[in-house]
Amino acid sequence: MKDPLANQLDRLRTTLGTMEIALGTINEAIVWTDSQGKVQWCNTTFDRLVAMSHNLIIGKQLSELLSLRRSGQDISIAEHPVNLALKSQSKGQADYEFNDLILEISWSCLNLQQSSHKEQAELSIVLAIRDITESKRREQALQQVNEELERRVVERTQALTLANQQLKKELAERRRVEAKLWTTTSRLSALIQNLQAGVLVEDQLGQIVLVNQKFCQQFGIPLLPEQLIGVDCQQLAQTVREPFFDSEQVAQRIEDILNDRPVATSEELILSDGRTFERDEVQFGLTIVTTATCGCIEISAIANNSKRNYKSEKSAFAYSLLTHP
Repeated sequence: MKDPLANQLDRLRTTLGTMEIALGTINEAIVWTDSQGKVQWCNTTFDRLVAMSHNLIIGKQLSELLSLRRSGQDISIAEHPVNLALKSQSKGQADYEFNDLILEISWSCLNLQQSSHKEQAELSIVLAIRDITESKRREQALQQVNEELERRVVERTQALTLANQQLKKELAERRRVEAKLWTTTSRLSALIQNLQAGVLVEDQLGQIVLVNQKFCQQFGIPLLPEQLIGVDCQQLAQTVREPFFDSEQVAQRIEDILNDRPVATSEELILSDGRTFERDEVQFGLTIVTTATCGCIEISAIANNSKRNYKSEKSAFAYSLLTHP
């Protein structure tokens, strides 16, 4: 009959063997040391981690088998997890670098009492080591992406702030120039409206933008100046040609002036009622804000006619303004 104690030992060996096989299948490396930091047991995952045979590992100093770094710098023996556990006799966890890997190491201090005598108790350290290289690298890559995005956001914000400041500055300058131009335009409009000469202002599309009452009176136009704004100048020319002695020639000449913009000086236009108009056309340049414009001024006046002894009085026939960018 087999000794019961021997049976218990056999069962214990079987259980320990089963546990060792089970612990060898997990991804975490597990190592157990004595109070001197020498390896008493480890699983096969730890064997693979340090790339050594299991039999060569047992009894070795863990700090020598597992040379760790932090932030690229080798840690001292006192900073090694096994010695931190022995010193504090408590649990702890930290990340370390080993070869090309990043390891998460957790440690615990066990007080193993081999008998009922307290003085025979012995400290043991258990370390669980997990490879977190991939997750850390993904985390670092994500952090780099976030930092890059934050940098770009800051740069973009700064650029937009500068652009906004520049736009505000340009807008303020534009408003200042517009106010000045409006004041100047108002004064010129008031001057033109009070001239004793007929004046008409045409834009680059040939449409009337300004005309005074004197012009309407001189050519018998039964409309207010405001009603002529936007009217085509060539259409108006067809309306005002009738009072002239040679209306066809006058109409053609007006059309030539509107289309070709030639320089004309002291041209006489004879009206059917005997009056004579003198037309002068001069090229001029005008700059408004940032747009360069050019055009011509055509002035028609009642001229002194020696044959009819008319007293000379000037009046404006047309004031044409051409603009282009």
